Amino acid sequence: MKIDFVRFGIVGSIGFLVNLICLTLLYKHLKVEVVVSQIISGEVALLSNFTFLNFWTFKGHEHIPFYKKLLQFHATQWSGQLIILAVVSLGVKLFKFNYVYSLII
Repeated sequence: MKIDFVRFGIVGSIGFLVNLICLTLLYKHLKVEVVVSQIISGEVALLSNFTFLNFWTFKGHEHIPFYKKLLQFHATQWSGQLIILAVVSLGVKLFKFNYVYSLII
């Protein structure tokens, strides 16, 4: 049980870094609008988290079809992604925060 908690923490940290790297690439370097950048970055991070969780943390759940696990994961995670999108977008556009600080918030 403790190992699962550690794995969740590692996967979450990797997901944050994936989101940050994608957001930096899209928003800062390619000058894509922050809302679009975060939508894409959030989805890439979500897929990264799903991959790690599916093949590492939940490797004993092979009895559930892959597509079903992916759909369930998206269904449970997109509300959080919408909150992150709102915080990053409002932080950057309304409050003029740096995009990194907005993502950390």
